[in-house]
Amino acid sequence: MTRSQDGERPPGDTTLFEAGPGLHDGPAPALDDDGFETRYEPRSLLGEGGMGEVRLCNDARIGREVAMKLVHPERQESERVKASFLQEARIQGRLEHPSVVPVHELGTAPGGGLYFTMRRVHGESLDVVLGRQRDGDLVTQARWTRRRLLAAFCSICSAIDFAHQRGVIHRDLKPSNVMLGEFGEAYIIDWGCAVYREASDERVPRGSTPSDLAGTPGFMAPELLHEVGSEADRRADIYALGAILFEMLTLEPLHPRGDRRETIESTRRGADARASVRAPDREIAPELDAICVRATALDPSSRYATAGELVTAVEAYLDGDRDVELRRRTAEDEARAAAEAASPALAGSDHAGEARHEAMQAVARALALDPDNALARQTMVRLLMEPPKELPPEARRQLEEQQSRQGLLAVRWGAFAYLGALLLFPLLVWMGPRNPSFTLGAFAVMGALVAAGGVVMRLRRDRATRALVMLTLVTIGTAMLSRIAGAFVLVPTLAAVNTVVFALVVVRTMRAPALAAGLVAILLPAALDWAGLTQPSYAFEDGALTILPVGVGLEPVPTQIFLVLANLVIVLAGWMVVTKLRDAFEESEKRVLLHAWHLNMLVSDRASRPGQKGGRSG
Repeated sequence: MTRSQDGERPPGDTTLFEAGPGLHDGPAPALDDDGFETRYEPRSLLGEGGMGEVRLCNDARIGREVAMKLVHPERQESERVKASFLQEARIQGRLEHPSVVPVHELGTAPGGGLYFTMRRVHGESLDVVLGRQRDGDLVTQARWTRRRLLAAFCSICSAIDFAHQRGVIHRDLKPSNVMLGEFGEAYIIDWGCAVYREASDERVPRGSTPSDLAGTPGFMAPELLHEVGSEADRRADIYALGAILFEMLTLEPLHPRGDRRETIESTRRGADARASVRAPDREIAPELDAICVRATALDPSSRYATAGELVTAVEAYLDGDRDVELRRRTAEDEARAAAEAASPALAGSDHAGEARHEAMQAVARALALDPDNALARQTMVRLLMEPPKELPPEARRQLEEQQSRQGLLAVRWGAFAYLGALLLFPLLVWMGPRNPSFTLGAFAVMGALVAAGGVVMRLRRDRATRALVMLTLVTIGTAMLSRIAGAFVLVPTLAAVNTVVFALVVVRTMRAPALAAGLVAILLPAALDWAGLTQPSYAFEDGALTILPVGVGLEPVPTQIFLVLANLVIVLAGWMVVTKLRDAFEESEKRVLLHAWHLNMLVSDRASRPGQKGGRSG
């Protein structure tokens, strides 16, 4: 093909397109050949239903793929099926709307069966999309965000409004009959249950029995399930749209699925269509709640009069318009629910934990809708200022973990302290061992304490067991010091440090044993001396107290060095352990105070906020 220099086609050039991929292969098709088999090349099955099936075909005349719907061969002789099929094709063909798949051709196949062709839509059904979101498919969740789904919902509502204005009611709206295209477009498919009425005919008669009803239980309006002879108008489609919107928001059906009878009964009774109640974790706005409730009202006169009104309501939400009065009323309802739940929570009833959780959730919802709601703020203050009488399990676990960390910190630094004491062992040799078994025993106990510090930190037993192991070793080691300088030199100081440290870090049930162990470490060696069961450590002559060597000799130089260094180790070890624990406690206190400060900022009155009239200056 040639073109003129300015890009225009030369005179007499009747070629419509240049040859290219996807347009045609081989010679151009004969435009005067009307043969069905010549024109349509079948490829694959796209779907099927009770009346017919939809196949993917290649339209050789145009050079494009089309979807062809045909009547099942075994039903081709049914006049009722033929009439219904023709009505579907003509209704769909008359609705020239961007969200209604256009019909290309209606005709009879060589075998005598009816068919019509329409645009081939690339995409997947809304039912599939919601199912993948329900299963946690991250790709689908990222692609089909709530805003994008609501935009598609507005498109199908606009198409239904268009159809209603032309006298057509779909009667089988549901997620599987909504197709979402690859570029965000939305289509309503399967108009097989649709009916046409004249402009003056306001109602469409329904089937004579539930089994004859047109539509799908769960999306059918309640009035379609009333006694024989009742009729439904186009607001039955509004109900179905509301049920679709509810499922879009919650990922759950409005009515239970599975048992047809149960679904129908639920529809007749009516279901709570507040999406935020069914799916509280999905952060659904009260405006969307109100839309779902109104669209699925039991009384048709209480629903939106037209699908256009439904579109307007959803688009107002998407545009950021917020119904302040609706939010205020909803906040009041949530605040009252929070106050009611707070009463048993503060009274310490059997279900106080559940009631407190429910109350806090309701408070959060109320304040999110109306930050100035007085009742919600008062309830929050009451719940924060009056802690539960029993610590909740989750908080108890966190407290135990924190105490366990502090205990392990004390064990770690205590092990370092006893390592320092172990380094004093050469001085005991220098002082002159009088009882080799004592010297070796003291060395073994100190070594065991150092080793236990590392082992206990890795024990997966409860804290009480770990504390008992360490307390036993510490008490033995402290008592053994009495064999060096008696029960009242070094021993009381070390026992006091040990008792204070254990009181800080062990569980409450171990505090009394810790105190008892400290007293025993002092009193037991003294009592054994007084009873004459062990060699005396002290002698009293002429008003003087003499320390008698028992475990080791008391050579002047090494003994003085040992006493000085031992006392220094005790003081430094006690200071080191208590300081580290104090730092940990201070950090915890800081976090608590910061939390309290933030909570105070949250619940403080507007009048006390900086920068507002009557408030405190910065």
